[in-house]
Amino acid sequence: MSKSLIQSLLITSLCASLAACGGGGGGSSESAPIGTASASVAPANDTSTPTTTASSQDNVDELAFTSDPNAPVGTVDPAIDLPFDPELNPIPNDPNEVAEDGTAISLATSAGGTMRAAALSGAACEGLPAMPSVPSGARSVREFGAIPNDNIDDTAAIQRALNSLQPGQWLRFPAGRYIHNKSLWMHVPGSVMWSDGATLHATNKTDQGIMLAADGASIYGFTLTAVSDVRRTTPWESRIAIFDDVRNTAPTRNNVIRRNKILAGTPGTSTANGASAAGIYVYFAENFLIAENEIHRTLSDGMHITRASAYGRVLNNKIRETGDDMIGMVSLLGDNWTKTSAQVEVNSFSERARRNVVHDIVVAGNDLAGQYWGRGISVVGGRGITIRDNKINRPTQAAAIYLAREPGYMTFGVHNIVVKNNYISEVQTTNPVYSVKGIPAKSNQAGIEMYANIFDDESRYSLLRSELRVARVHVENNTVDRTKNNGLRTGVTAGKRNKIVGRTSEGAYIERWYTGVNVGPVNLANNKFTNIGSAPAMRLMNSITGNPATYCSNNLMSGLLTGSSLCNTSSTTAVTGARLTCG
Repeated sequence: MSKSLIQSLLITSLCASLAACGGGGGGSSESAPIGTASASVAPANDTSTPTTTASSQDNVDELAFTSDPNAPVGTVDPAIDLPFDPELNPIPNDPNEVAEDGTAISLATSAGGTMRAAALSGAACEGLPAMPSVPSGARSVREFGAIPNDNIDDTAAIQRALNSLQPGQWLRFPAGRYIHNKSLWMHVPGSVMWSDGATLHATNKTDQGIMLAADGASIYGFTLTAVSDVRRTTPWESRIAIFDDVRNTAPTRNNVIRRNKILAGTPGTSTANGASAAGIYVYFAENFLIAENEIHRTLSDGMHITRASAYGRVLNNKIRETGDDMIGMVSLLGDNWTKTSAQVEVNSFSERARRNVVHDIVVAGNDLAGQYWGRGISVVGGRGITIRDNKINRPTQAAAIYLAREPGYMTFGVHNIVVKNNYISEVQTTNPVYSVKGIPAKSNQAGIEMYANIFDDESRYSLLRSELRVARVHVENNTVDRTKNNGLRTGVTAGKRNKIVGRTSEGAYIERWYTGVNVGPVNLANNKFTNIGSAPAMRLMNSITGNPATYCSNNLMSGLLTGSSLCNTSSTTAVTGARLTCG
């Protein structure tokens, strides 16, 4: 698919949004997007600020349904994923998986793919292989005319070098600064970009990516800088992306992004941010490794993982002061809430799941701090995710860990999630050190936040009632210290009814009502809470008849047992998290 066609489809399908790549605003329990938006021109007869109507029972600090006051009218927001390529082949998942109501979900293997063993990922998947050694036969970029430190654009020479590689061949960059004014595309399978102390500086705000567009294409050890102006959206406006612009029928596999530094310059200058969009963007990828990178001050997510990406590991990265979620995982069920009805969703649910659900990802050992908008780690639609051994400090505006189904952004539900051994601190108790938005209002989300909303028409179908929830979550041995609100909260919207108001692409007024549903089943065990700003430490807010089980055991608030009337201590729910083979 051509880049121009992708860009055209992106512009026609994007809607205004607030945060978390594909998800709603970091500053609200559920943000309400306008029906459509253009990349450069606001929709006809549109007010640019969407609204919702909340019932009288809503508590304002729980349901702050507001739009981003700092977003320019008509800008493209990288919070929204790219809902294109409807002909994509299925992506594998657990062939025996069923919905909570017993409805079978058929998720066949992708073309040429094999089903992975359903092995529980744990500490084994947190280990890293040794760094590779440069093989004989590696080429030097200088052979093709790229000269470091001469302040002359090297785009043509670098692209010529990348295109000339044989499958599996490496391209070395001697130390120094290289300039490129367009994205650099790695279309040769197994090709490697290797830095011997090199810096790549991107001078184009709208075309600056290092694009891993072939199986095994990988990048090691670069320092990356860029110019930027406003927040943007596409993979090629991100600094590194796994994204195949040619082959759209199978995932890109076996890519490695390791030990790169995406750095920002002096605030107030053109290089103040590390990337115009995400630092690292992962789209329709399998068996990827993203490890030991540093990402600073991206205008969107630090790292964004979407479109059926699976069997990946995100390990030991350092992320700072991003403009949205530091690590965001997003799965879109539909293109736009004004277009995709529940009838359409249910009639093609399995196919949509195969094409779009992010699954079987391990996010571990990452050091995250100080973003000025959005959350620390988010799963806004996804299955089989393990979030463990991460340090999340100073998420200044929203939750540290956020699991949600957001109908305004047409996301899938969130199922089979392990949240374990994470250290969370200073959740909305400080203001950002760096921000291009000023100081955004606090969302009042908890340190760990879980909720789900579904549209009225979706609730008429048992499959959608089951799938568009947050369910089978295991939260164990996490430390949460210093929060503005609760340490952990589930079901903040349960039983509460609201509507999204917007306009269709033709400018017609439209509204759609949704209701919060219960979260669960959930296991909460051996978590420790200290210096919690709003009691109780664990606030379980499911309010609908048929409350799913919430198992609680040995959770402590300042050393004393804490719980809830909604807790039970008799039985746990089986949760595996990511299932992939490692080693």
